[in-house]
Amino acid sequence: NGNTWTAANNGLDTFVNAIAVCGANVFAGTSAGVFLSGDTGQTWTAVNNGITLNHNIITFAVKDSIIYAGASNGYISTSLYSTTDNGSNWISHGCTNSTPYTIAFIGNDIFIGTYNGIFLSTDNGANFLTRNISSSFKNITIVGNTVFAMKPTGLVSSTDSGYVWNNASDGFISPVIHTLAVKGGNMFAGVGLIGYGGDGVWKRPLSEMIPSWHCSAAFTLSPDSLNQHHWFVNDSVGGTPPLTFLWAWGDGSFDSVAYPSHTYNTAGYYNI
Repeated sequence: NGNTWTAANNGLDTFVNAIAVCGANVFAGTSAGVFLSGDTGQTWTAVNNGITLNHNIITFAVKDSIIYAGASNGYISTSLYSTTDNGSNWISHGCTNSTPYTIAFIGNDIFIGTYNGIFLSTDNGANFLTRNISSSFKNITIVGNTVFAMKPTGLVSSTDSGYVWNNASDGFISPVIHTLAVKGGNMFAGVGLIGYGGDGVWKRPLSEMIPSWHCSAAFTLSPDSLNQHHWFVNDSVGGTPPLTFLWAWGDGSFDSVAYPSHTYNTAGYYNI
């Protein structure tokens, strides 16, 4: 529990930005790429096949045994990589034009917080949509379908995949938030700025930050037996009116009515 510490850097003599754990493996994101340890840090091996040589690994995220890495070669280019074989091979998923700080997921949607804003991919990183360019964002925390994003001067939240952002910093004495964590139905924030007198850890119940009706959206799909390639969307949303709707069709188009109709221009797999 931190009473004693042991160096675990054998083969790892570079600056470490991020650490991720997947099963028995530990991944270190460094200024020289990704390193892997299968023995709790006693030895480290570079695992960068597929990653551009000059890329600095800034952040990790693990989802369903897939390791995602955000990399940058300065402020010029950001790349998202993933591996399904513990780093033996990395796949590039596209770029934004800013340094990545954090990666988070809602279902199959990927959010990246960067130096120049928040970007969203609904197609596994092939394309990124701008969701907020008001600031840099060093932490994105997902609770259900609510996105909490930490910027230098406060906390904002969104319940519609980043279209509309609301202030979520009420109650903080200091406007500067350094880190976020969620546990036991509460949001914890490490805050502080010299001169504000509000340094320390602050706690707020999530029930005050996420209205319960935001979690009531639900739908299922069923095929139309009379029309090939046609499907019915059975909308079973619940909550207290007035309700608002936002459908993301996975091809970059959206609808805001309860019972929409949509036709895809090309065949493929789409996340609705």
